Amino acid sequence: MKKVIISLFVLMFLLVGTSLFANNVMPTDVYSFYIERDTVAPSVTARDPIPGAITLNRVPTISATITDLGTGVDEASMKMKINGIIVTTEITGDLYNKTMTFTPSVPFAYGEMLNVTLDASDLAD
Repeated sequence: MKKVIISLFVLMFLLVGTSLFANNVMPTDVYSFYIERDTVAPSVTARDPIPGAITLNRVPTISATITDLGTGVDEASMKMKINGIIVTTEITGDLYNKTMTFTPSVPFAYGEMLNVTLDASDLAD
């Protein structure tokens, strides 16, 4: 008799339990968002050496980080000039923060003033 009751209980649990957990449907989720144009240009967020610095190293590594939190920095637009001459830089980083680094192959002269010019644009259309 106990086997019949237990078997009946198991059968009822399987039938009822299955129907309780079958076809769980989440409530419909509705949300909205806006699409806006990126109107903010990238900016320089780090420089090394810092502006006005004095270094004893005649072969200094010169780097700058460009940040754009909108559409991201257009790597192809990134340029560094040293005393008006475009130099070849290594570019690292992610879409929104890119660092360009230049290490000269020839030492600069002692007392030489280095003017660094940076250019970059973002990926906005």
